[in-house]
Amino acid sequence: MANTLFLYDGTKASRMTVQIMASIVSMSSYQVYTAASTLGQYGRILLAVGPKTDLAWVTAVLQQDLSQKEIGIIGVDVSDTVWQEIQDRAATCTGKSLCYTACVHTAAGTEEIIQAGERLQALHAAPGENDKTVLEAIETFLRQHTTCALATGQGTAVRATPIEYLYDEKKIYLFSEGGKKFANLYRNPQVGLAVFDSYAGFEKLAGLQLTGRCRMIEPDEPGYMAIAAAKGITKERIAAMPVILHVLEIQLTEAVFLWAGFLKHGKTVRQVYRF
Repeated sequence: MANTLFLYDGTKASRMTVQIMASIVSMSSYQVYTAASTLGQYGRILLAVGPKTDLAWVTAVLQQDLSQKEIGIIGVDVSDTVWQEIQDRAATCTGKSLCYTACVHTAAGTEEIIQAGERLQALHAAPGENDKTVLEAIETFLRQHTTCALATGQGTAVRATPIEYLYDEKKIYLFSEGGKKFANLYRNPQVGLAVFDSYAGFEKLAGLQLTGRCRMIEPDEPGYMAIAAAKGITKERIAAMPVILHVLEIQLTEAVFLWAGFLKHGKTVRQVYRF
């Protein structure tokens, strides 16, 4: 995953735009363009251009040797005519297709900018074919741990619950007597989970974010006892409980793993896996 640099024209609107987008994309920086701007350490360059921007600086950037970099353009509060001119100039200067374009209007608030950042982030994070090495690292990490933070939410109600889990065949199983999280889950079955080590320096970095869709398995449903047995909970113990022990099954959809160990495999620290 290449670091991203947002260059902008120094205006307040452009600064707000790149600040929001850079924070969403992550592994990014933003700065006002000057002749001294250094592009070498970035694999992707995004230029934020406003209606009064002197396009000479845009040309100055694009005429550098950017053959090994991805290039994108962001129009900020520009008219359709100016936006087309900017894109044409970029295509002429670079001689190759732009990796990303977006035109936002700050008068409408920040939602357009946020959506533009999300689109770029999705492009930024999209893997090619899922890497077996990444999946093996994720599964090893999950089996080495027992507790996660489960995030559920709907509307303004958001909850993060520390809870033990069981991982098996790309699914997470959670056991619970119930609670507020269930109200959230009935309304919204989409969940997030986090499993992580305490920070002890970059060389030991390990933090896993998971997303998935949850369904509830009750004691009289097929498969319940097998899941309980895998967790070490006997049929007799369940029968003796005065309350129902619900099982939440989470079908994982995506994992984002920040792990220093990827460096030993010639990969960047942040890897995405889609299940």
